[in-house]
Amino acid sequence: VAGLARTCEIFAASKLLIPDLRMLKDPLFDQISSSAGKWIQMEEVHEGHTRASLRRYKQEGYTVVGLEQTDDSSCLSTVALPRKMLLLLGREKEGIPVPLLQELDLVVQIPQLGLVRSLNVHVSASLIVWEYYKQHSGRRGEGRTHAGLCRKSMAARGPHCRIAPAPCSRPHPYALTD
Repeated sequence: VAGLARTCEIFAASKLLIPDLRMLKDPLFDQISSSAGKWIQMEEVHEGHTRASLRRYKQEGYTVVGLEQTDDSSCLSTVALPRKMLLLLGREKEGIPVPLLQELDLVVQIPQLGLVRSLNVHVSASLIVWEYYKQHSGRRGEGRTHAGLCRKSMAARGPHCRIAPAPCSRPHPYALTD
């Protein structure tokens, strides 16, 4: 989560949603995030409230984008990411739980060319945040990011990005953009 906080701050995501704000008190979090946790807005969304939170953000006009390898995933290299986006990230090794996959408006995967068919969550999120930045950086004050993953081979400073992790027993990050 600390590395993701750092990425979100660097690319000016509007908010990072995390399952437990207590993790911010861990000295290792501050060390890894390079104090980015002090500069990015964070919201606590407990594991049992993720689905309701996704629905609330949809009502606020966010497109919920998941990073996951599915039969219906769009490849990150060819998809137009929505300007107002919440990026839902899955758990390491497990991905996004099925009930949350059903809440997604768009599923994106990162093209991969090697034999290993996965990237860790922070790396995956960073790639999507970067792609969002490239697509929306020409529009000052518009757009921020949320993240997801791709099985097929591979945010400008603004007020519209949120990032949020899927619920799990261990703390896990996820992101949104608006």
